[in-house]
Amino acid sequence: MGHETAQAVRECMYEFRSCIKQGDFLQGGSLQVGRGCFGNLQGRLAESRMSDSVAAASTAQTRTQELQQCLMECEIFKDDTSHVTFGCMSRLEKCRQNVESQRGSQMVARGHLVELSRFLDELVPIR
Repeated sequence: MGHETAQAVRECMYEFRSCIKQGDFLQGGSLQVGRGCFGNLQGRLAESRMSDSVAAASTAQTRTQELQQCLMECEIFKDDTSHVTFGCMSRLEKCRQNVESQRGSQMVARGHLVELSRFLDELVPIR
């Protein structure tokens, strides 16, 4: 993957991380609620990154939807809403589509899988 593509995808995920952190729902009990979900997703992401799949774009989309579900579980546990998750995911999708339109979907998808893994590693450090 080209350096510029990797950097563009990284910037999308940086904005996403900031958005999620501002929502302030990934801590304490709500993070514990999501720990199993995040852990399972980490495993599936590792498998996805190892396979040299031609279907990287659909795999990245599926893993992103799974991340959204995990985040929603945490947010709903904390305050019975999921508006932060939806807003952040919407911004991430727009950013990703913008990068994809300039760089090509397969390269962006592979970079997105890498960045999703990094995000989860930050949330649920490997013990």
